[in-house]
Amino acid sequence: MQAEPGSPRYAAASPITYVDRTDPPTLLVNSTHEIVPIEQALELAHKLEKARVPNRLLELPGSRHATASEESAWPATLRFLQRHLNHWQRRPSLEC
Repeated sequence: MQAEPGSPRYAAASPITYVDRTDPPTLLVNSTHEIVPIEQALELAHKLEKARVPNRLLELPGSRHATASEESAWPATLRFLQRHLNHWQRRPSLEC
């Protein structure tokens, strides 16, 4: 059974419904001609901005997860992770 857009079930399944300030930094990678329309990624990025959640939307040219462009996504992904994870310090391992 598929939920209709605008229905309570549809809203309950959408991550956009649950965006708030406590969300972690979010990297969105979407191709421009994806099965899931780019507008949904744009809407999520906008909602994250309004909630002041650090985020980045990387739009790759192509379709079907833009496998031909995936190599170009890696540098941006690495920069995003370094920016948002770099402040964490590695904790020493606990030995039993």
